Amino acid sequence: MKLLPCIFLILLALKLAGIGVVATWSWWLVTMPLWIGVATLAGLILFGGGLAIVGAAVATFWPRKRRR
Repeated sequence: MKLLPCIFLILLALKLAGIGVVATWSWWLVTMPLWIGVATLAGLILFGGGLAIVGAAVATFWPRKRRR
């Protein structure tokens, strides 16, 4: 079994049993090992898309110096 699902199962057991600080955590934090990879990938894609848009805008509107 991979690391993140194991961490999720441990956090789930602690939350349901009411043990330690994990019992007071939000369910978003308990389930984070399941969705953090997808969220990171989506963030990287959005960041790359933003860079591409800024690069296209700069290339379009920035005047180029011509050699004579």
